[in-house]
Amino acid sequence: MEQDRFLLFSSLLNEAQKSIARLKHIKMELYGLGSAHTVCLRILQDHPDGVTKSDLAKLCCVDKAQISRVIADLSQKEYVSVSTPERNYRQKYTLTDQGRRVAEEMTQIILDINRFVSEDIPQEQLDIFYATFNRICEKLNEAEKLF
Repeated sequence: MEQDRFLLFSSLLNEAQKSIARLKHIKMELYGLGSAHTVCLRILQDHPDGVTKSDLAKLCCVDKAQISRVIADLSQKEYVSVSTPERNYRQKYTLTDQGRRVAEEMTQIILDINRFVSEDIPQEQLDIFYATFNRICEKLNEAEKLF
């Protein structure tokens, strides 16, 4: 039973990740960006005072090298600006006006997809799902440290 649950969980998680990656790719392609930029733009949108690369890496759950590439892409497209000219780890990145417009459009797309995906699922079930999934993630992080 536990093995079957592990296989089901792993399969469903992989299927969901692939679908999300394809959706992000399709929608981000409109802006000349890839799926890796989606979460970064949303986090920057939620932090108007700016976020450092280190904090972005933690919040996006990716390594610093990938965040550096994403920030470079977003800067080149003038969606992101840096708060200080000197190079250091405390530089904060913020969205430009153009970046805010793109992030707002993305937010609407994300909300539309969320509504479509969860339209026939009662709110109580969604609340339980996210609370449970959050707890599973916490326990998986604990298991990483133990094993």
